[in-house]
Amino acid sequence: MIEAHLASDRAAEQNPRGLLAALLIGLAMIFGGGGSTAPASELALEAFAAAILVGGLWLDRSRALWRAPRSLWIIVALAIAVPTLQLVPLPPAIWHRLPGHDVERAALALVGQADSWRAWSVAPSRTLAALLSLGPCLLVMVMTAGLARTGRTQIVAMVAAIGGLALLIGAAQLAGGDAGAFRFYGTRSGNLEGFQANRNHAADVLLIAMVAFAAAAREWQKRWRPVQAGPALSGLAPSGLASSGLAFPAAVVGVTALFSIATIVTASRAGAALLPLGWLGVLLVIRPWLRFDRRALVALALVAVIAALAGAWFVQHNHVIARIAARFTFDQAIQQEFRPRIWADSLYAAQAYFPFGSGMGTFVPVFQAIERLENVDVFLTNRAHNDYLELAIEGGIAALGALLIIVAIILRRAAASIRRPPAESMPQVVFALVTLTVIALHSLVDYPLRSMSLQCLAGLAVGLLMASSDSQRNRPGQNPPGMPRETASMKDEL
Repeated sequence: MIEAHLASDRAAEQNPRGLLAALLIGLAMIFGGGGSTAPASELALEAFAAAILVGGLWLDRSRALWRAPRSLWIIVALAIAVPTLQLVPLPPAIWHRLPGHDVERAALALVGQADSWRAWSVAPSRTLAALLSLGPCLLVMVMTAGLARTGRTQIVAMVAAIGGLALLIGAAQLAGGDAGAFRFYGTRSGNLEGFQANRNHAADVLLIAMVAFAAAAREWQKRWRPVQAGPALSGLAPSGLASSGLAFPAAVVGVTALFSIATIVTASRAGAALLPLGWLGVLLVIRPWLRFDRRALVALALVAVIAALAGAWFVQHNHVIARIAARFTFDQAIQQEFRPRIWADSLYAAQAYFPFGSGMGTFVPVFQAIERLENVDVFLTNRAHNDYLELAIEGGIAALGALLIIVAIILRRAAASIRRPPAESMPQVVFALVTLTVIALHSLVDYPLRSMSLQCLAGLAVGLLMASSDSQRNRPGQNPPGMPRETASMKDEL
């Protein structure tokens, strides 16, 4: 019976859905970082997603793509419901009464169109674009939830691989300066940005990729388990290290250090503040490898001190790092902080269009109409720098209510996944939770979900949490068919 289970798992590895889902998340991380100011790359990603959807349906004759849990389909329905309803034409007796539409009605009256049927959104074309941009994210979510454990591991590994590629691209950006060939969106920040047009989004991608590498390495270690030739390190004796060797934990520690340095080099203050969350995720993933004693703690403390001194010397003697470090000083942070002014005007806009909202994707025209003159400068304010506040402006109470329901579904599923991880894979659960937490916290002071790359990473995280029981149709406390209790136990998990 065990052989039958292993054969089914090998068959799952050959399923093209996993490869297609991994391809989609890779393309999203490469082409989805430009935001609304790069419509060509976003349109290309949407076309790729449509092609992958068609290809997945054609290759997967069993239609397993649609075998996601009901709660995930509720999330999909809620995500598309608000922008879809905002595109429905309304009679003048209704849309005339919508808060914030007075200027639109007065402008249409000048051309004799005030009594025409109009959509709920003040800019239907922008709302349609916002609706279409959800396609890749929702497709990643659904495809991930329908995969077996091996397929999900492939997707997580793809996130780590593209994150590493973004790190290398970022190094080339630093070496080439603002005029380098690798500045894909023409930004002139002088910082590491990878495939993103925004350093804050680049920091989020690097943090998520850091945890993805640890999760993928842990999954591979469970399947490979090479025999170690020599004894484990003295003072650092992981429970399974003697059988798995030092290659995996050493690789995770080294890659974590590289991603941490790259996150700081983005010069994103929020990214640096979220670094401990990424480290916690890595630590939770590699915890089964580690068991510290007093000598190990002393050794780690000495290594930390030496690394801190080396880092301080490097900052003083490297002009690029010194310039980046200047962003983290208190005086410069105060001088550069413009968000409170934007939040104040955005709050006024949210109140003006409450409770129905102005329409998804309409922040720019709405904000330009209400922005105070003393806050106007040469730079166009294209985001509220708070995704929740921007959602209130564009979607009103309906969008906020949908968000609360989605969060409740995710939290409930996250609690169930912690108790019994999907396909017994706690590293994937940790990766998913860290990804969602990074994006949720950063959304308080920025707009990560307005990047299609981070949208798709959030969709991947939700799909990983929603996948639990569909690849293994067993109730909690029950072993998969044909597997002994010892094989299905959680003894090697967190």
